[in-house]
Amino acid sequence: MIIFDASALVSAALKVESVPERALLRAEEVDVFALSPAVDREIEEVLNRPKFAQAIRGERREYVLRILRDEAVWFDPAVRFSSYSRTRSCGTARPAA
Repeated sequence: MIIFDASALVSAALKVESVPERALLRAEEVDVFALSPAVDREIEEVLNRPKFAQAIRGERREYVLRILRDEAVWFDPAVRFSSYSRTRSCGTARPAA
């Protein structure tokens, strides 16, 4: 399963054949995306902000969203984290205190 954040998807939408777009298309070919309704709403909201709506045609925004949504495994996370810190000993992510 692959997770793309809003900034990577905005970058993919901004420029055709960019590294982020190629990563998105490659991910679509080889795996599935993990997507929750909350993250989907966030990504759509970011893509529709005025500064991006002016820079990215509506058809292009829909194209990027369709790639993500059509290949997604939808889930609702049981635990939500707002920030992370890394432990030095084992390098695992832990919720910040």
